[in-house]
Amino acid sequence: MLNIASLSVVLPLAAALVLPHETPECTTFAKSLDLDGYNATLLNATYYPVHALNVSNTFNNVSFCEVYTSISYGSGNNTLVAATWLPDRLQYNDRFMAVGNGGMAGTIDYPGMLVQLNSGMGFAVAGGDAGHRASDNNGGGGEPGVYLPYLHDKEQVTAWIHDAISLFTPASKALTAAYYGQDANHSFYSGCSTGGAQGLALAQYHPELFDGIVAGCPGNWYSHLALSFLWNAQHTAVRPTSAKSLMSPC
Repeated sequence: MLNIASLSVVLPLAAALVLPHETPECTTFAKSLDLDGYNATLLNATYYPVHALNVSNTFNNVSFCEVYTSISYGSGNNTLVAATWLPDRLQYNDRFMAVGNGGMAGTIDYPGMLVQLNSGMGFAVAGGDAGHRASDNNGGGGEPGVYLPYLHDKEQVTAWIHDAISLFTPASKALTAAYYGQDANHSFYSGCSTGGAQGLALAQYHPELFDGIVAGCPGNWYSHLALSFLWNAQHTAVRPTSAKSLMSPC
């Protein structure tokens, strides 16, 4: 017969063995969602078993449900495309992680998302394209004489560097809560360069969204940063004859 002392050991063990809320079938789950309250529209959903996704020769070590959404913002027809990766319940540790962008953005940082998914920390992971398409903007790179439409759209510029993460995070958090049956216990953000600047903007304008923010190498103070790029370009673009005159003879 079990005594009180035995029960004090057995009951916690039994509680630990109770299976958590089971995750639903990926595509069926996505089709059942109503995201209107987040200005979001479902685009598609795909389930990836372990090692089914290859991102720059790195594979997913965790099976997950990928959900794409389109977030409307601004006064016109601007949209941001976001991906949310929802690992199977046993690999999920009630943590949400959003990742930022790099450079001029326009694409989702899939390598950064995969790092977080494979980290062993049990994250549901989300990322977005910052509210414009690299395909419409010289592939996401700038060069002399090339017109970049997003830099001439104030709403897209503001989304890119200030609001992008805050635009998709509420919808991605709602997806996470619906998939697992409860809100994540903790939410985090990680980004570098442009993503670092986005992290600073989050801390300043949207501190309520995350419990922790990693703003690595932030490319902030853009009025000065952009001029420093221009200064460097002008002073390194010397003519061949000038460059030759700077060389010391052997």
